[in-house]
Amino acid sequence: DLGCSKHMTGNLKLLINFIWKFMGTVRFENDHVAAILGFGDLQ
Repeated sequence: DLGCSKHMTGNLKLLINFIWKFMGTVRFENDHVAAILGFGDLQ
């Protein structure tokens, strides 16, 4: 097991090389829906 290759965070300070791009939405177990607003590399 090499660990997780995808991460979610609301703290942009944890990411480098962040690119703003609307990529859809994600629904959580409590039915809360959040936008996926980009991607970057975890520091």
